[in-house]
Amino acid sequence: MVLKRMRDILVATIHEGLDKIENPVVMINQYLRDMEAEIDRAKASVVKHKTLAESFMRQGRHAADMAEKRSRQAQLPLMLAKRISPERRSANENIMKNGPSITRTWPIKRAIKRPSWKRISAGCRTNMKPFAIASFR
Repeated sequence: MVLKRMRDILVATIHEGLDKIENPVVMINQYLRDMEAEIDRAKASVVKHKTLAESFMRQGRHAADMAEKRSRQAQLPLMLAKRISPERRSANENIMKNGPSITRTWPIKRAIKRPSWKRISAGCRTNMKPFAIASFR
């Protein structure tokens, strides 16, 4: 009980001292400065969110445009297939049903000729060997 009373007296004395020290005008000015800083942070946050929203809208429009473009690209072969001559269409259908048949022949020597190797410099001055590319002649 005594300790509680001593604590209450100590707390009351501290509060009384703070009340004498506090100047209401200074406290209000500090509060206003704090509010201005918070308003600035909120404005920066709003600008950031607007920028992100515009970016997402732009990305959405780009995705829609790309989807439309890919759809047109997918439809193009179908449209071109309708324009193929009936003879070629029947030949294509036969190939699809029966598999490819060799209608063109060429000399066997040409078909099994060994490649000639061309050396291509890598353009650097190291101990690495230049790589080779095969080309058929």
